[in-house]
Amino acid sequence: MSKKYVGKECVYCGGLSETGDHVIAREFFPVKFRDNLPQVPACQLCNGKKSELEHYLTAVLPAAANHAGERAPLTTMAINRLDRNQRLRRELAGGLSFRWTSRNGGPWVPKFELPFEGHQLTALFSMIVRGLAAHHWDLLFRDKHYLAASFLNEVASQGFEDLMVQENTRTVDVILGEGIFEYKGVQSGADPGLTFWRMSLYGVEMKAPTGHREQALKYAYGVTAPISFGAIDLLKSIMSPPA
Repeated sequence: MSKKYVGKECVYCGGLSETGDHVIAREFFPVKFRDNLPQVPACQLCNGKKSELEHYLTAVLPAAANHAGERAPLTTMAINRLDRNQRLRRELAGGLSFRWTSRNGGPWVPKFELPFEGHQLTALFSMIVRGLAAHHWDLLFRDKHYLAASFLNEVASQGFEDLMVQENTRTVDVILGEGIFEYKGVQSGADPGLTFWRMSLYGVEMKAPTGHREQALKYAYGVTAPISFGAIDLLKSIMSPPA
């Protein structure tokens, strides 16, 4: 590990950093995609909390991968991890189901569905937002900022997309590992602490009921905003979990 990440400010809590953290964990990717991933300073406590989330998600999510890249290595990675965690393997096997699905009139293919603790993924995305904002724009967020990440239904996501379209913005748009992780970030020109993020991991879709119809939620959205931001109440309402 490079010493440049030691003795800095932890991007997650503001404490003294003791290590470097890969914002999107290397274990989400096959070995050939693990170079040059974003890194930031982190303390051991935050690094450990984030690793706990990643340990669960790297074992579960590859089975539901829906991105355009090659999936065979991900399947092998997930099987190896589940072999080392038999309790989780049994839990997933007990709730595994599949249904046939077709996209835009294309061929019908089986789509697997797994029982899943979605709050762990949104918790990780919240940490990823902090890490990416620090990596790209040297931003650190503490008590004076609101920060959240969530999967949004169609109505809320459209409202969020409208907020992401602003004049005088800085934008990053990145695809890692042939689509394993994709993200777009927008920083407001009016206030550097106002940022908006759209993220996708493995192209995984979260299922959320809306009225009498289920929606497949592909993107998680993240936001950072000063608590003095005029539309802070609107942002908080948009970032509420989909109902």
